[in-house]
Amino acid sequence: MIIFKIINRIIKQLKHLTKTLIGKALIIALCMIIAGTFAFYFLEIQYQNLTLLDTFYWTIITMTTIGYGDISPVSPGGKILSLFIAIFGVSIMAVSMGSIASFILELKFFKERRFVKMAQNMKDFILICGWNERIKIILEELKNEYTNIVIISEKERPEDWDSSIPYIHGDPSNDDILKKANVFNASKALIDLDDDGKSLLTVLSIESLNPECYTIAKINNHENAQHFKRVNCDKVICKNTILGKLLTISVHTPEVFTAYDELISIAGNEIYPLYKIEDYIGKDFKDLIILLKEKHNATLIGLIRDNKTLINPSLDEKIQKNDILLLISEKRIE
Repeated sequence: MIIFKIINRIIKQLKHLTKTLIGKALIIALCMIIAGTFAFYFLEIQYQNLTLLDTFYWTIITMTTIGYGDISPVSPGGKILSLFIAIFGVSIMAVSMGSIASFILELKFFKERRFVKMAQNMKDFILICGWNERIKIILEELKNEYTNIVIISEKERPEDWDSSIPYIHGDPSNDDILKKANVFNASKALIDLDDDGKSLLTVLSIESLNPECYTIAKINNHENAQHFKRVNCDKVICKNTILGKLLTISVHTPEVFTAYDELISIAGNEIYPLYKIEDYIGKDFKDLIILLKEKHNATLIGLIRDNKTLINPSLDEKIQKNDILLLISEKRIE
């Protein structure tokens, strides 16, 4: 029963294939190969000691214009057949190869259109501009907590790409590419490109299309940070500065570096913000340390007030209305 289902499915696929250009071209090429094999065999069998394998080999070699010359027609009919296959067979093979190439390109464009459609249906997602080893790590970390992610890169999509994540091929600084990626509905944008100039243009384009999007840019030269701030980039991270600090810590206090490694990873404990603090307004920092530890097993390490970060404030520091608390915890606290 299963075998009949498989055969029936194959027949349906073949019927569908015959309706396409690539299917018709392949069928014509196959018919010419079969006809040429048997025709050359019967025309030359009286003049040469050939097998069907020999004539099949000759037909393929002639149609593909390779022509080694180890088998050649001797009979008048064989020579006419050789001319016919050389002229029409080459054309048919060219059409077949062109149809196959066109099919492969169409398949690639189909996947691209599918990714664009997926991105257009997303809201409140993270847009990542660029593709490199760092972003591979970032993607693995983000997938633990975020499901809506879109990638834009000028590099070709990896062969083993996760098809659930839209990958838009193109220049991330180009407005049309950003529109394909639905930048209007992105809540955050991470820009990690090799060139700071291209990163700056990308931030400028994103900010002009979606001013509400929170932009984070990785830069190579810390002197360029001022230019990113001028185009309203929300966060600028200098790769060399951060890396230099981490390397220094690992040399001076390797024991402390393991704590940094734990905190900067999404898996395990990490630093989370706590926005809903209505119940904590007016309380002392020291009282809140005990309260949050008992209630959520979270450690209060500081707060953000008026866009300034206060780490380890005084114990009698009062929590104010618009403060954002910083906690070390295994999971986000709502």
